Amino acid sequence: MIQVRFAALLAALTLVLVGCSDDDREPHVDPTPSTSTTTTTSPTPDPTPTVAPLGPVETVKAWVQARNLAMSDGDVAPVRALSAPECQSCSDLIDPIEKTYERGGHYETKGWRVVRTKVTSEDAAKVEVVAGLELGGGRTFHSPTADPVVYPSEKRIGIFELTRSNDQWRIALIGFAR
Repeated sequence: MIQVRFAALLAALTLVLVGCSDDDREPHVDPTPSTSTTTTTSPTPDPTPTVAPLGPVETVKAWVQARNLAMSDGDVAPVRALSAPECQSCSDLIDPIEKTYERGGHYETKGWRVVRTKVTSEDAAKVEVVAGLELGGGRTFHSPTADPVVYPSEKRIGIFELTRSNDQWRIALIGFAR
């Protein structure tokens, strides 16, 4: 049950993180001041976009996307940011990625894909999201000289428990159905 929740949450978070980025904004450059005597008006600044907090399902998708990105580049900070500090099952899925990259290893996989989600219980501070996941097969190289660990693709049901902290949903537990 815990493994199902974990997989679903992981999948949702990853998709949300990949889809949301402020990096696409073009820099705003004011025109060079004119030396003529005409009166000019100050340019109106670009409005700052407001980003609404992610809902529980979006958080699950974002967590999965952030984990997939971590497997491709070793940067686990985004996936940890979507995890509650007390989420041991999150750490169990993130720590091996971090350690593999620290040893110079890497992953060759498409990662996880969230196929379907459903909120199964909800209150103001806690939500459970069940997600159908496709776990991409691939290879893990635990160090630059290690033989690869090969694993097949599989479909799993993930169960993600989320808690609200500072008006943001965070993954608190991830489990998988057998």
